Amino acid sequence: MQVVYGETGSEETKTVTMFETKSMKMPNRKTITFNNKLGNMSIALKYAEGADVLHGLPTMIAQYQVPNGKLKNEHKDQFSHEV
Repeated sequence: MQVVYGETGSEETKTVTMFETKSMKMPNRKTITFNNKLGNMSIALKYAEGADVLHGLPTMIAQYQVPNGKLKNEHKDQFSHEV
């Protein structure tokens, strides 16, 4: 299983393999985090190339669009000052 992600509208994407085929015991759970905290990205979950998927099933499992957001403490000063 793979996660494909990148900025919305950009052709440049990154792919991360989450589960190797037939090499892990089930059930299994993994977490992925993204450095992009502002959004404006698309994320897709799909079966990896060569995965043993039943004939007729789609290889794309889910696809999400993450809209632009804003930082929680965007207005705060990000530096500390001592006098």
